Amino acid sequence: YFSDDHKVLALTVSDDLFPLDIHYLQEPCENYVTSAVETVLRIHAKEDPGNILVFLPDKFDIRQAIQTLEDQDCSAGADESLIAVPLHAEISAKEQSLAFDLPPSGSQLFPARNAPETCRLSLASMALTLKALGVDNLVRFDYLQPTPPPEQLSQALEQLVILNAIDQKSGKLTADLGMHLAQLPLDLELGACLLNSVRRYKCAREAIAAISMLAIDADPFKASYEQREEAAEDKGDFMVQQGDVLTLANVLFGFQDTPRTAQRQWCKRHFLDYRLLEQADRISRQLVNCLLKLGYKRGELQISSCDQPSQLQKCLVSGLFANAACRNDDAREGKYRLLSSGLLVDIHPSSIFFGVEHAQLPEYVVFVKAKETKRLHIRGITRIEPEWLTEIAPHFWNIVNK
Repeated sequence: YFSDDHKVLALTVSDDLFPLDIHYLQEPCENYVTSAVETVLRIHAKEDPGNILVFLPDKFDIRQAIQTLEDQDCSAGADESLIAVPLHAEISAKEQSLAFDLPPSGSQLFPARNAPETCRLSLASMALTLKALGVDNLVRFDYLQPTPPPEQLSQALEQLVILNAIDQKSGKLTADLGMHLAQLPLDLELGACLLNSVRRYKCAREAIAAISMLAIDADPFKASYEQREEAAEDKGDFMVQQGDVLTLANVLFGFQDTPRTAQRQWCKRHFLDYRLLEQADRISRQLVNCLLKLGYKRGELQISSCDQPSQLQKCLVSGLFANAACRNDDAREGKYRLLSSGLLVDIHPSSIFFGVEHAQLPEYVVFVKAKETKRLHIRGITRIEPEWLTEIAPHFWNIVNK
């Protein structure tokens, strides 16, 4: 990668501080999380006290591993000598430090750390970019870093197929969605929502506002402890029963409909963060420019579906279908259960559904992201109908059902 004119000094650090024994499964396992937990239990039962470090692909797998471990402990009798501690970048420094505390005498510590976090780039996003650059064979591509495992590359390509970004027969990017998605400065899921809002659901105005608010990745509502009751009442003016994302779109519409000279005072009156809304407004203009450069007409981007909010809800499902959850019968364990994994999650305090009586919560939802605190909390929640999942993403849910 470097010419003779550019000499590069190479430094190597030995990584063989401890002897390693490598063992492989004789046959593929049906569920790698369950298999990992079973391996941990065998090590705990046979080996001397010490630490067990398990690398898993993402925080959902980490949470599921801990939950599976706790469920097995409960069914076999509580084992207080085995302590499960999550370890990844999205938990607080204090929570991360728990993984390095010495366990009680005779106990095993089971920290589950997110292995791919050394590379924050989504593998599916990388695959999309390489495809857009004309790289057809991703397995044989000469990566700077070690080649990603073929199984992970296959999953990334499958995700792009489900999003209709890749044609399943030719393996090429689809001319409209795939090539356009590669040029958007958004996560794949939100990028798909944005493009589908123009192409399929005719709700571009609401989608641009909603995605702009989601892109700032912060709660725009702010109030002191003394103002909380008044702020909660004022927030109700923006809230809609469809959920957080449509509520956020309403907030940005209110900001944009206010004369620029009065926006700061408007935010103060409604207990909103002016800087965040100013940023979201700027992002919305940038997204409009991106879509115009892709060939969409300005008139298409101003189409509103305010009389049919279900159009935006379906549009969100088209990108967030994998983040679907159903209401859990036992609210003490978790308000919702992820449909793809069975993992139990709670509602983030910033959601309009937080504090709602359990029986009044939407039966099915999709969410934008999950945040790890003491428990896993979902944010950016939207009410949906369950049949939308199989209508909009049948390929994905057929795989899950199998």
